[in-house]
Amino acid sequence: MLTLGDGRRILIYAGGGTFERLGRPAVEAAELDLVLLTHLHIDHSGGLAPIVFSAFMEGRTEPLTVVGPTARDGQPGASRFCEALCGVSEFVI
Repeated sequence: MLTLGDGRRILIYAGGGTFERLGRPAVEAAELDLVLLTHLHIDHSGGLAPIVFSAFMEGRTEPLTVVGPTARDGQPGASRFCEALCGVSEFVI
């Protein structure tokens, strides 16, 4: 996770175990401002669902922005991936 000087928190990578590791420094998923997925291989994106679910269970009221690649080379792209995973894609840039 990257914390910018203005306090924004960006999660870069959402692979397996990421959700569990967020809890170690007591970072709530609801406090994330952005999730950046560099690519959609399962080892880099498989932890996104519990992060999104936890953010909303922790009281997040606004969509969690996810930024990722467009569709290519047999990969669905971040919009389609999030739609398949969470049922919505409007929070994907």
